[in-house]
Amino acid sequence: MGEPNSHVGASSSSYRGVRKRKWGKWVSEIREPGKKTRIWLGSFQTPEMAAAAYDVAAFYFRGREARLNFPELVNNLPRPASSDPDDIRMAAHEAALMVKDAEGTNEAGGSSSNLAPVTVCVYMGLFQLASKSYH
Repeated sequence: MGEPNSHVGASSSSYRGVRKRKWGKWVSEIREPGKKTRIWLGSFQTPEMAAAAYDVAAFYFRGREARLNFPELVNNLPRPASSDPDDIRMAAHEAALMVKDAEGTNEAGGSSSNLAPVTVCVYMGLFQLASKSYH
């Protein structure tokens, strides 16, 4: 997919804005432009999911000047509804799920017929992901 950046350390990823926790989860966050604060984007199963989440926030804050992990996906990235951190997180999680679905599709031989729609809900600033299948 994208080109990993060259900064690689023990707990870092080859993707911008992504690092690995000691217990194996991949996490992503981004610094707000002009501020010292960061927006927590979440914990993810794979570094690619975390990288896609970062790309959503980076593109929102920096536009076409953003250095993205997956620049080829820029036109398909979800857009946050506002600058509210919860909206940015929701769009970031949506992008991560897109990458997860794409990875699952590639592993399953290219068929997307077994994928179920995913609903992302926000409750009190926390995200609850629920998969609904329709038969």
